[in-house]
Amino acid sequence: MQCLFLQDLSFVLLVLLPWTVAGKFTVIGPQQPVIAMVGEEAIFPCHLSPQMDAQDMDVTWFYGESLELVHQYKERQDYLNHQRQEYKGRTEFLRDDISTGSVALKLHHIRPSDEGKYWCLFESSKTYGEAEYQVYVAGKGSAPHIYAVNDENKRHRLVCTSTGWYPEPEVLWRKNQETLLPQDTTIKKEENGLFSVETSITVSMNSIVNVSCFIGNPLLRQKLEASFSLSDDLSQNNPPGIVIWIVTGVLVIAVILILIFVIWKLKKGKGVNKEDPVSYASVKVENEFGVNNDEDDVFRDEPDLQTAQKYRVDVTFDADTARPFLLPGMDGKSSHSSSHQNKHRGPQGLEPLYCVLGKERFTSGKYYWEVQIEDKMKWILGLCNDSVMRKGRCEIIPATEFWTISLKKGNQYWAKSRPPTRLHLRVPPKVVGIFLDYEAGCISFYNVTDDTHIYTFQDTFREALRLFMYSDPLFP
Repeated sequence: MQCLFLQDLSFVLLVLLPWTVAGKFTVIGPQQPVIAMVGEEAIFPCHLSPQMDAQDMDVTWFYGESLELVHQYKERQDYLNHQRQEYKGRTEFLRDDISTGSVALKLHHIRPSDEGKYWCLFESSKTYGEAEYQVYVAGKGSAPHIYAVNDENKRHRLVCTSTGWYPEPEVLWRKNQETLLPQDTTIKKEENGLFSVETSITVSMNSIVNVSCFIGNPLLRQKLEASFSLSDDLSQNNPPGIVIWIVTGVLVIAVILILIFVIWKLKKGKGVNKEDPVSYASVKVENEFGVNNDEDDVFRDEPDLQTAQKYRVDVTFDADTARPFLLPGMDGKSSHSSSHQNKHRGPQGLEPLYCVLGKERFTSGKYYWEVQIEDKMKWILGLCNDSVMRKGRCEIIPATEFWTISLKKGNQYWAKSRPPTRLHLRVPPKVVGIFLDYEAGCISFYNVTDDTHIYTFQDTFREALRLFMYSDPLFP
C-alpha cells in the first residue's frame, strides 16, 4: 500500500512541478476549448513534438485543480486501479498512432460535471511534459411549449417551459416583433445537473397578436422557438359574430390609413427627393471557434451611439473597492496604476488585485457613461453584479455575474461571453462608451473614438449592477 501511495504521489508532484525547456519533447493538446455535448462522447487528442515512439511512456489525464485521475496508460496497458469513480466505464484510450507520439482520450456519456480544465501528461524514463486545455459542456434542451392560463381580470398568462439545458439558458419573449420583458422566470437546476426553465408574461385577452418564446444556449449560440397566436384563442372564447365585427373594423381602419397616406403623397408632388447616400459599417465579430455571430440574433437589439448618449450620466469609482495598483483619480472618475500602493483592503473591496467598482448601483432605467482607457495595454471593463465574491479568489464568470469586454497583449479585443468572442476593431478605442438598459436586459459597448458599436450583451438582470474595471499594473 505504501508503494502504491508513493507511486501515485509522484504523478501529482510531476504535474505540480514546472516543466523546463531541458525536456526532449513538448506535449501539445487541443489548441482551442473543447465543446462537449451532454449525453454524447468527446475526444481529447494529445501528441508529442517532435514525433517519437511513446509506447513505453506513461500517459495520464488529470481533471481539475485537485488533479483527479481520469485515465492512465502504463507499461503498455491501461492502468485504472486509482481511477476516480465518476470516470469508471466512461474512458477509452485511443493509441493507434502511439508509435508516432499521437494518442487521444475518448470520454463517453458527457455530463455537466465534466466541464473544467484537463491535463495530459507524458512521462518517459528521462523526462516528462504536459498540456492543459479547457472543456465546456453544452446541452440543447427540449423544444419550448407555451400554454395559456386565464385570470379573473380578463388577461392571459402565457407560460413557456423547456428542460435539459446546459449551461443556464437565455430567455426572451417577442410580441409582434417587439421584445418583451418576462414578468416571472424560474430556472431550476435538476439532479442530473441540467437546467429547466419556466417563464411567463401577461397580455390582454382582447389582443390579437402572435407571441413567441425563445430559449437559447449561450455557449452554442443556438435558440429554440415556440409561438402562440392569441387570435386563435380569441375565436374560441368569443361568438363568431363578434370576431367578424372585430376583423371588419380592423380592415376599415387599415383602408382609411392607406387612403390618408396616398392623399398625402399626391399633395407632396410627383418629384422624388434626392437624399445623400447612407452607408452602414459593422464590426466583424467571431468567437474563439471561428463562428461568425448572427447580427440579427434575437438576443442583439442595441441602440446607436447617438441615441445611447441621450442617457449620459456621471459614474464615479468607489475608493473602498480599489485594489492595489488601480486607484481612483482625484475626481473619482478615472483610474491610474501605481506600484507603490499599500495592501489596504476596503470594507467592501473585492479580493483580486487591480479591480475597482463604481459607486453607483443600477436597479432600473437607462444610463450611458464613458471611460477613458487610452495608453493601457491590458484592461477589462463593463458591469458586474453587486454581490460578486469578496473573499478568496474572485473569478470573473462571463455573462453570469460579469458583462465585460477586454484588451489583451495590447491589440487583442475580446467580449467576455461564453465562449469568449474575438472582436476586430478598425480603430483602437481611446474612450469606451457603455449603455445600460436595465429593464430590456441590454448592455452595449461603443468605440467613441470612431463612433462605432463594439458589442452587446443581452440578459435578464436580477440584482443591482455596478461599473467594473480591471487593469494590469505591469503595463502603462
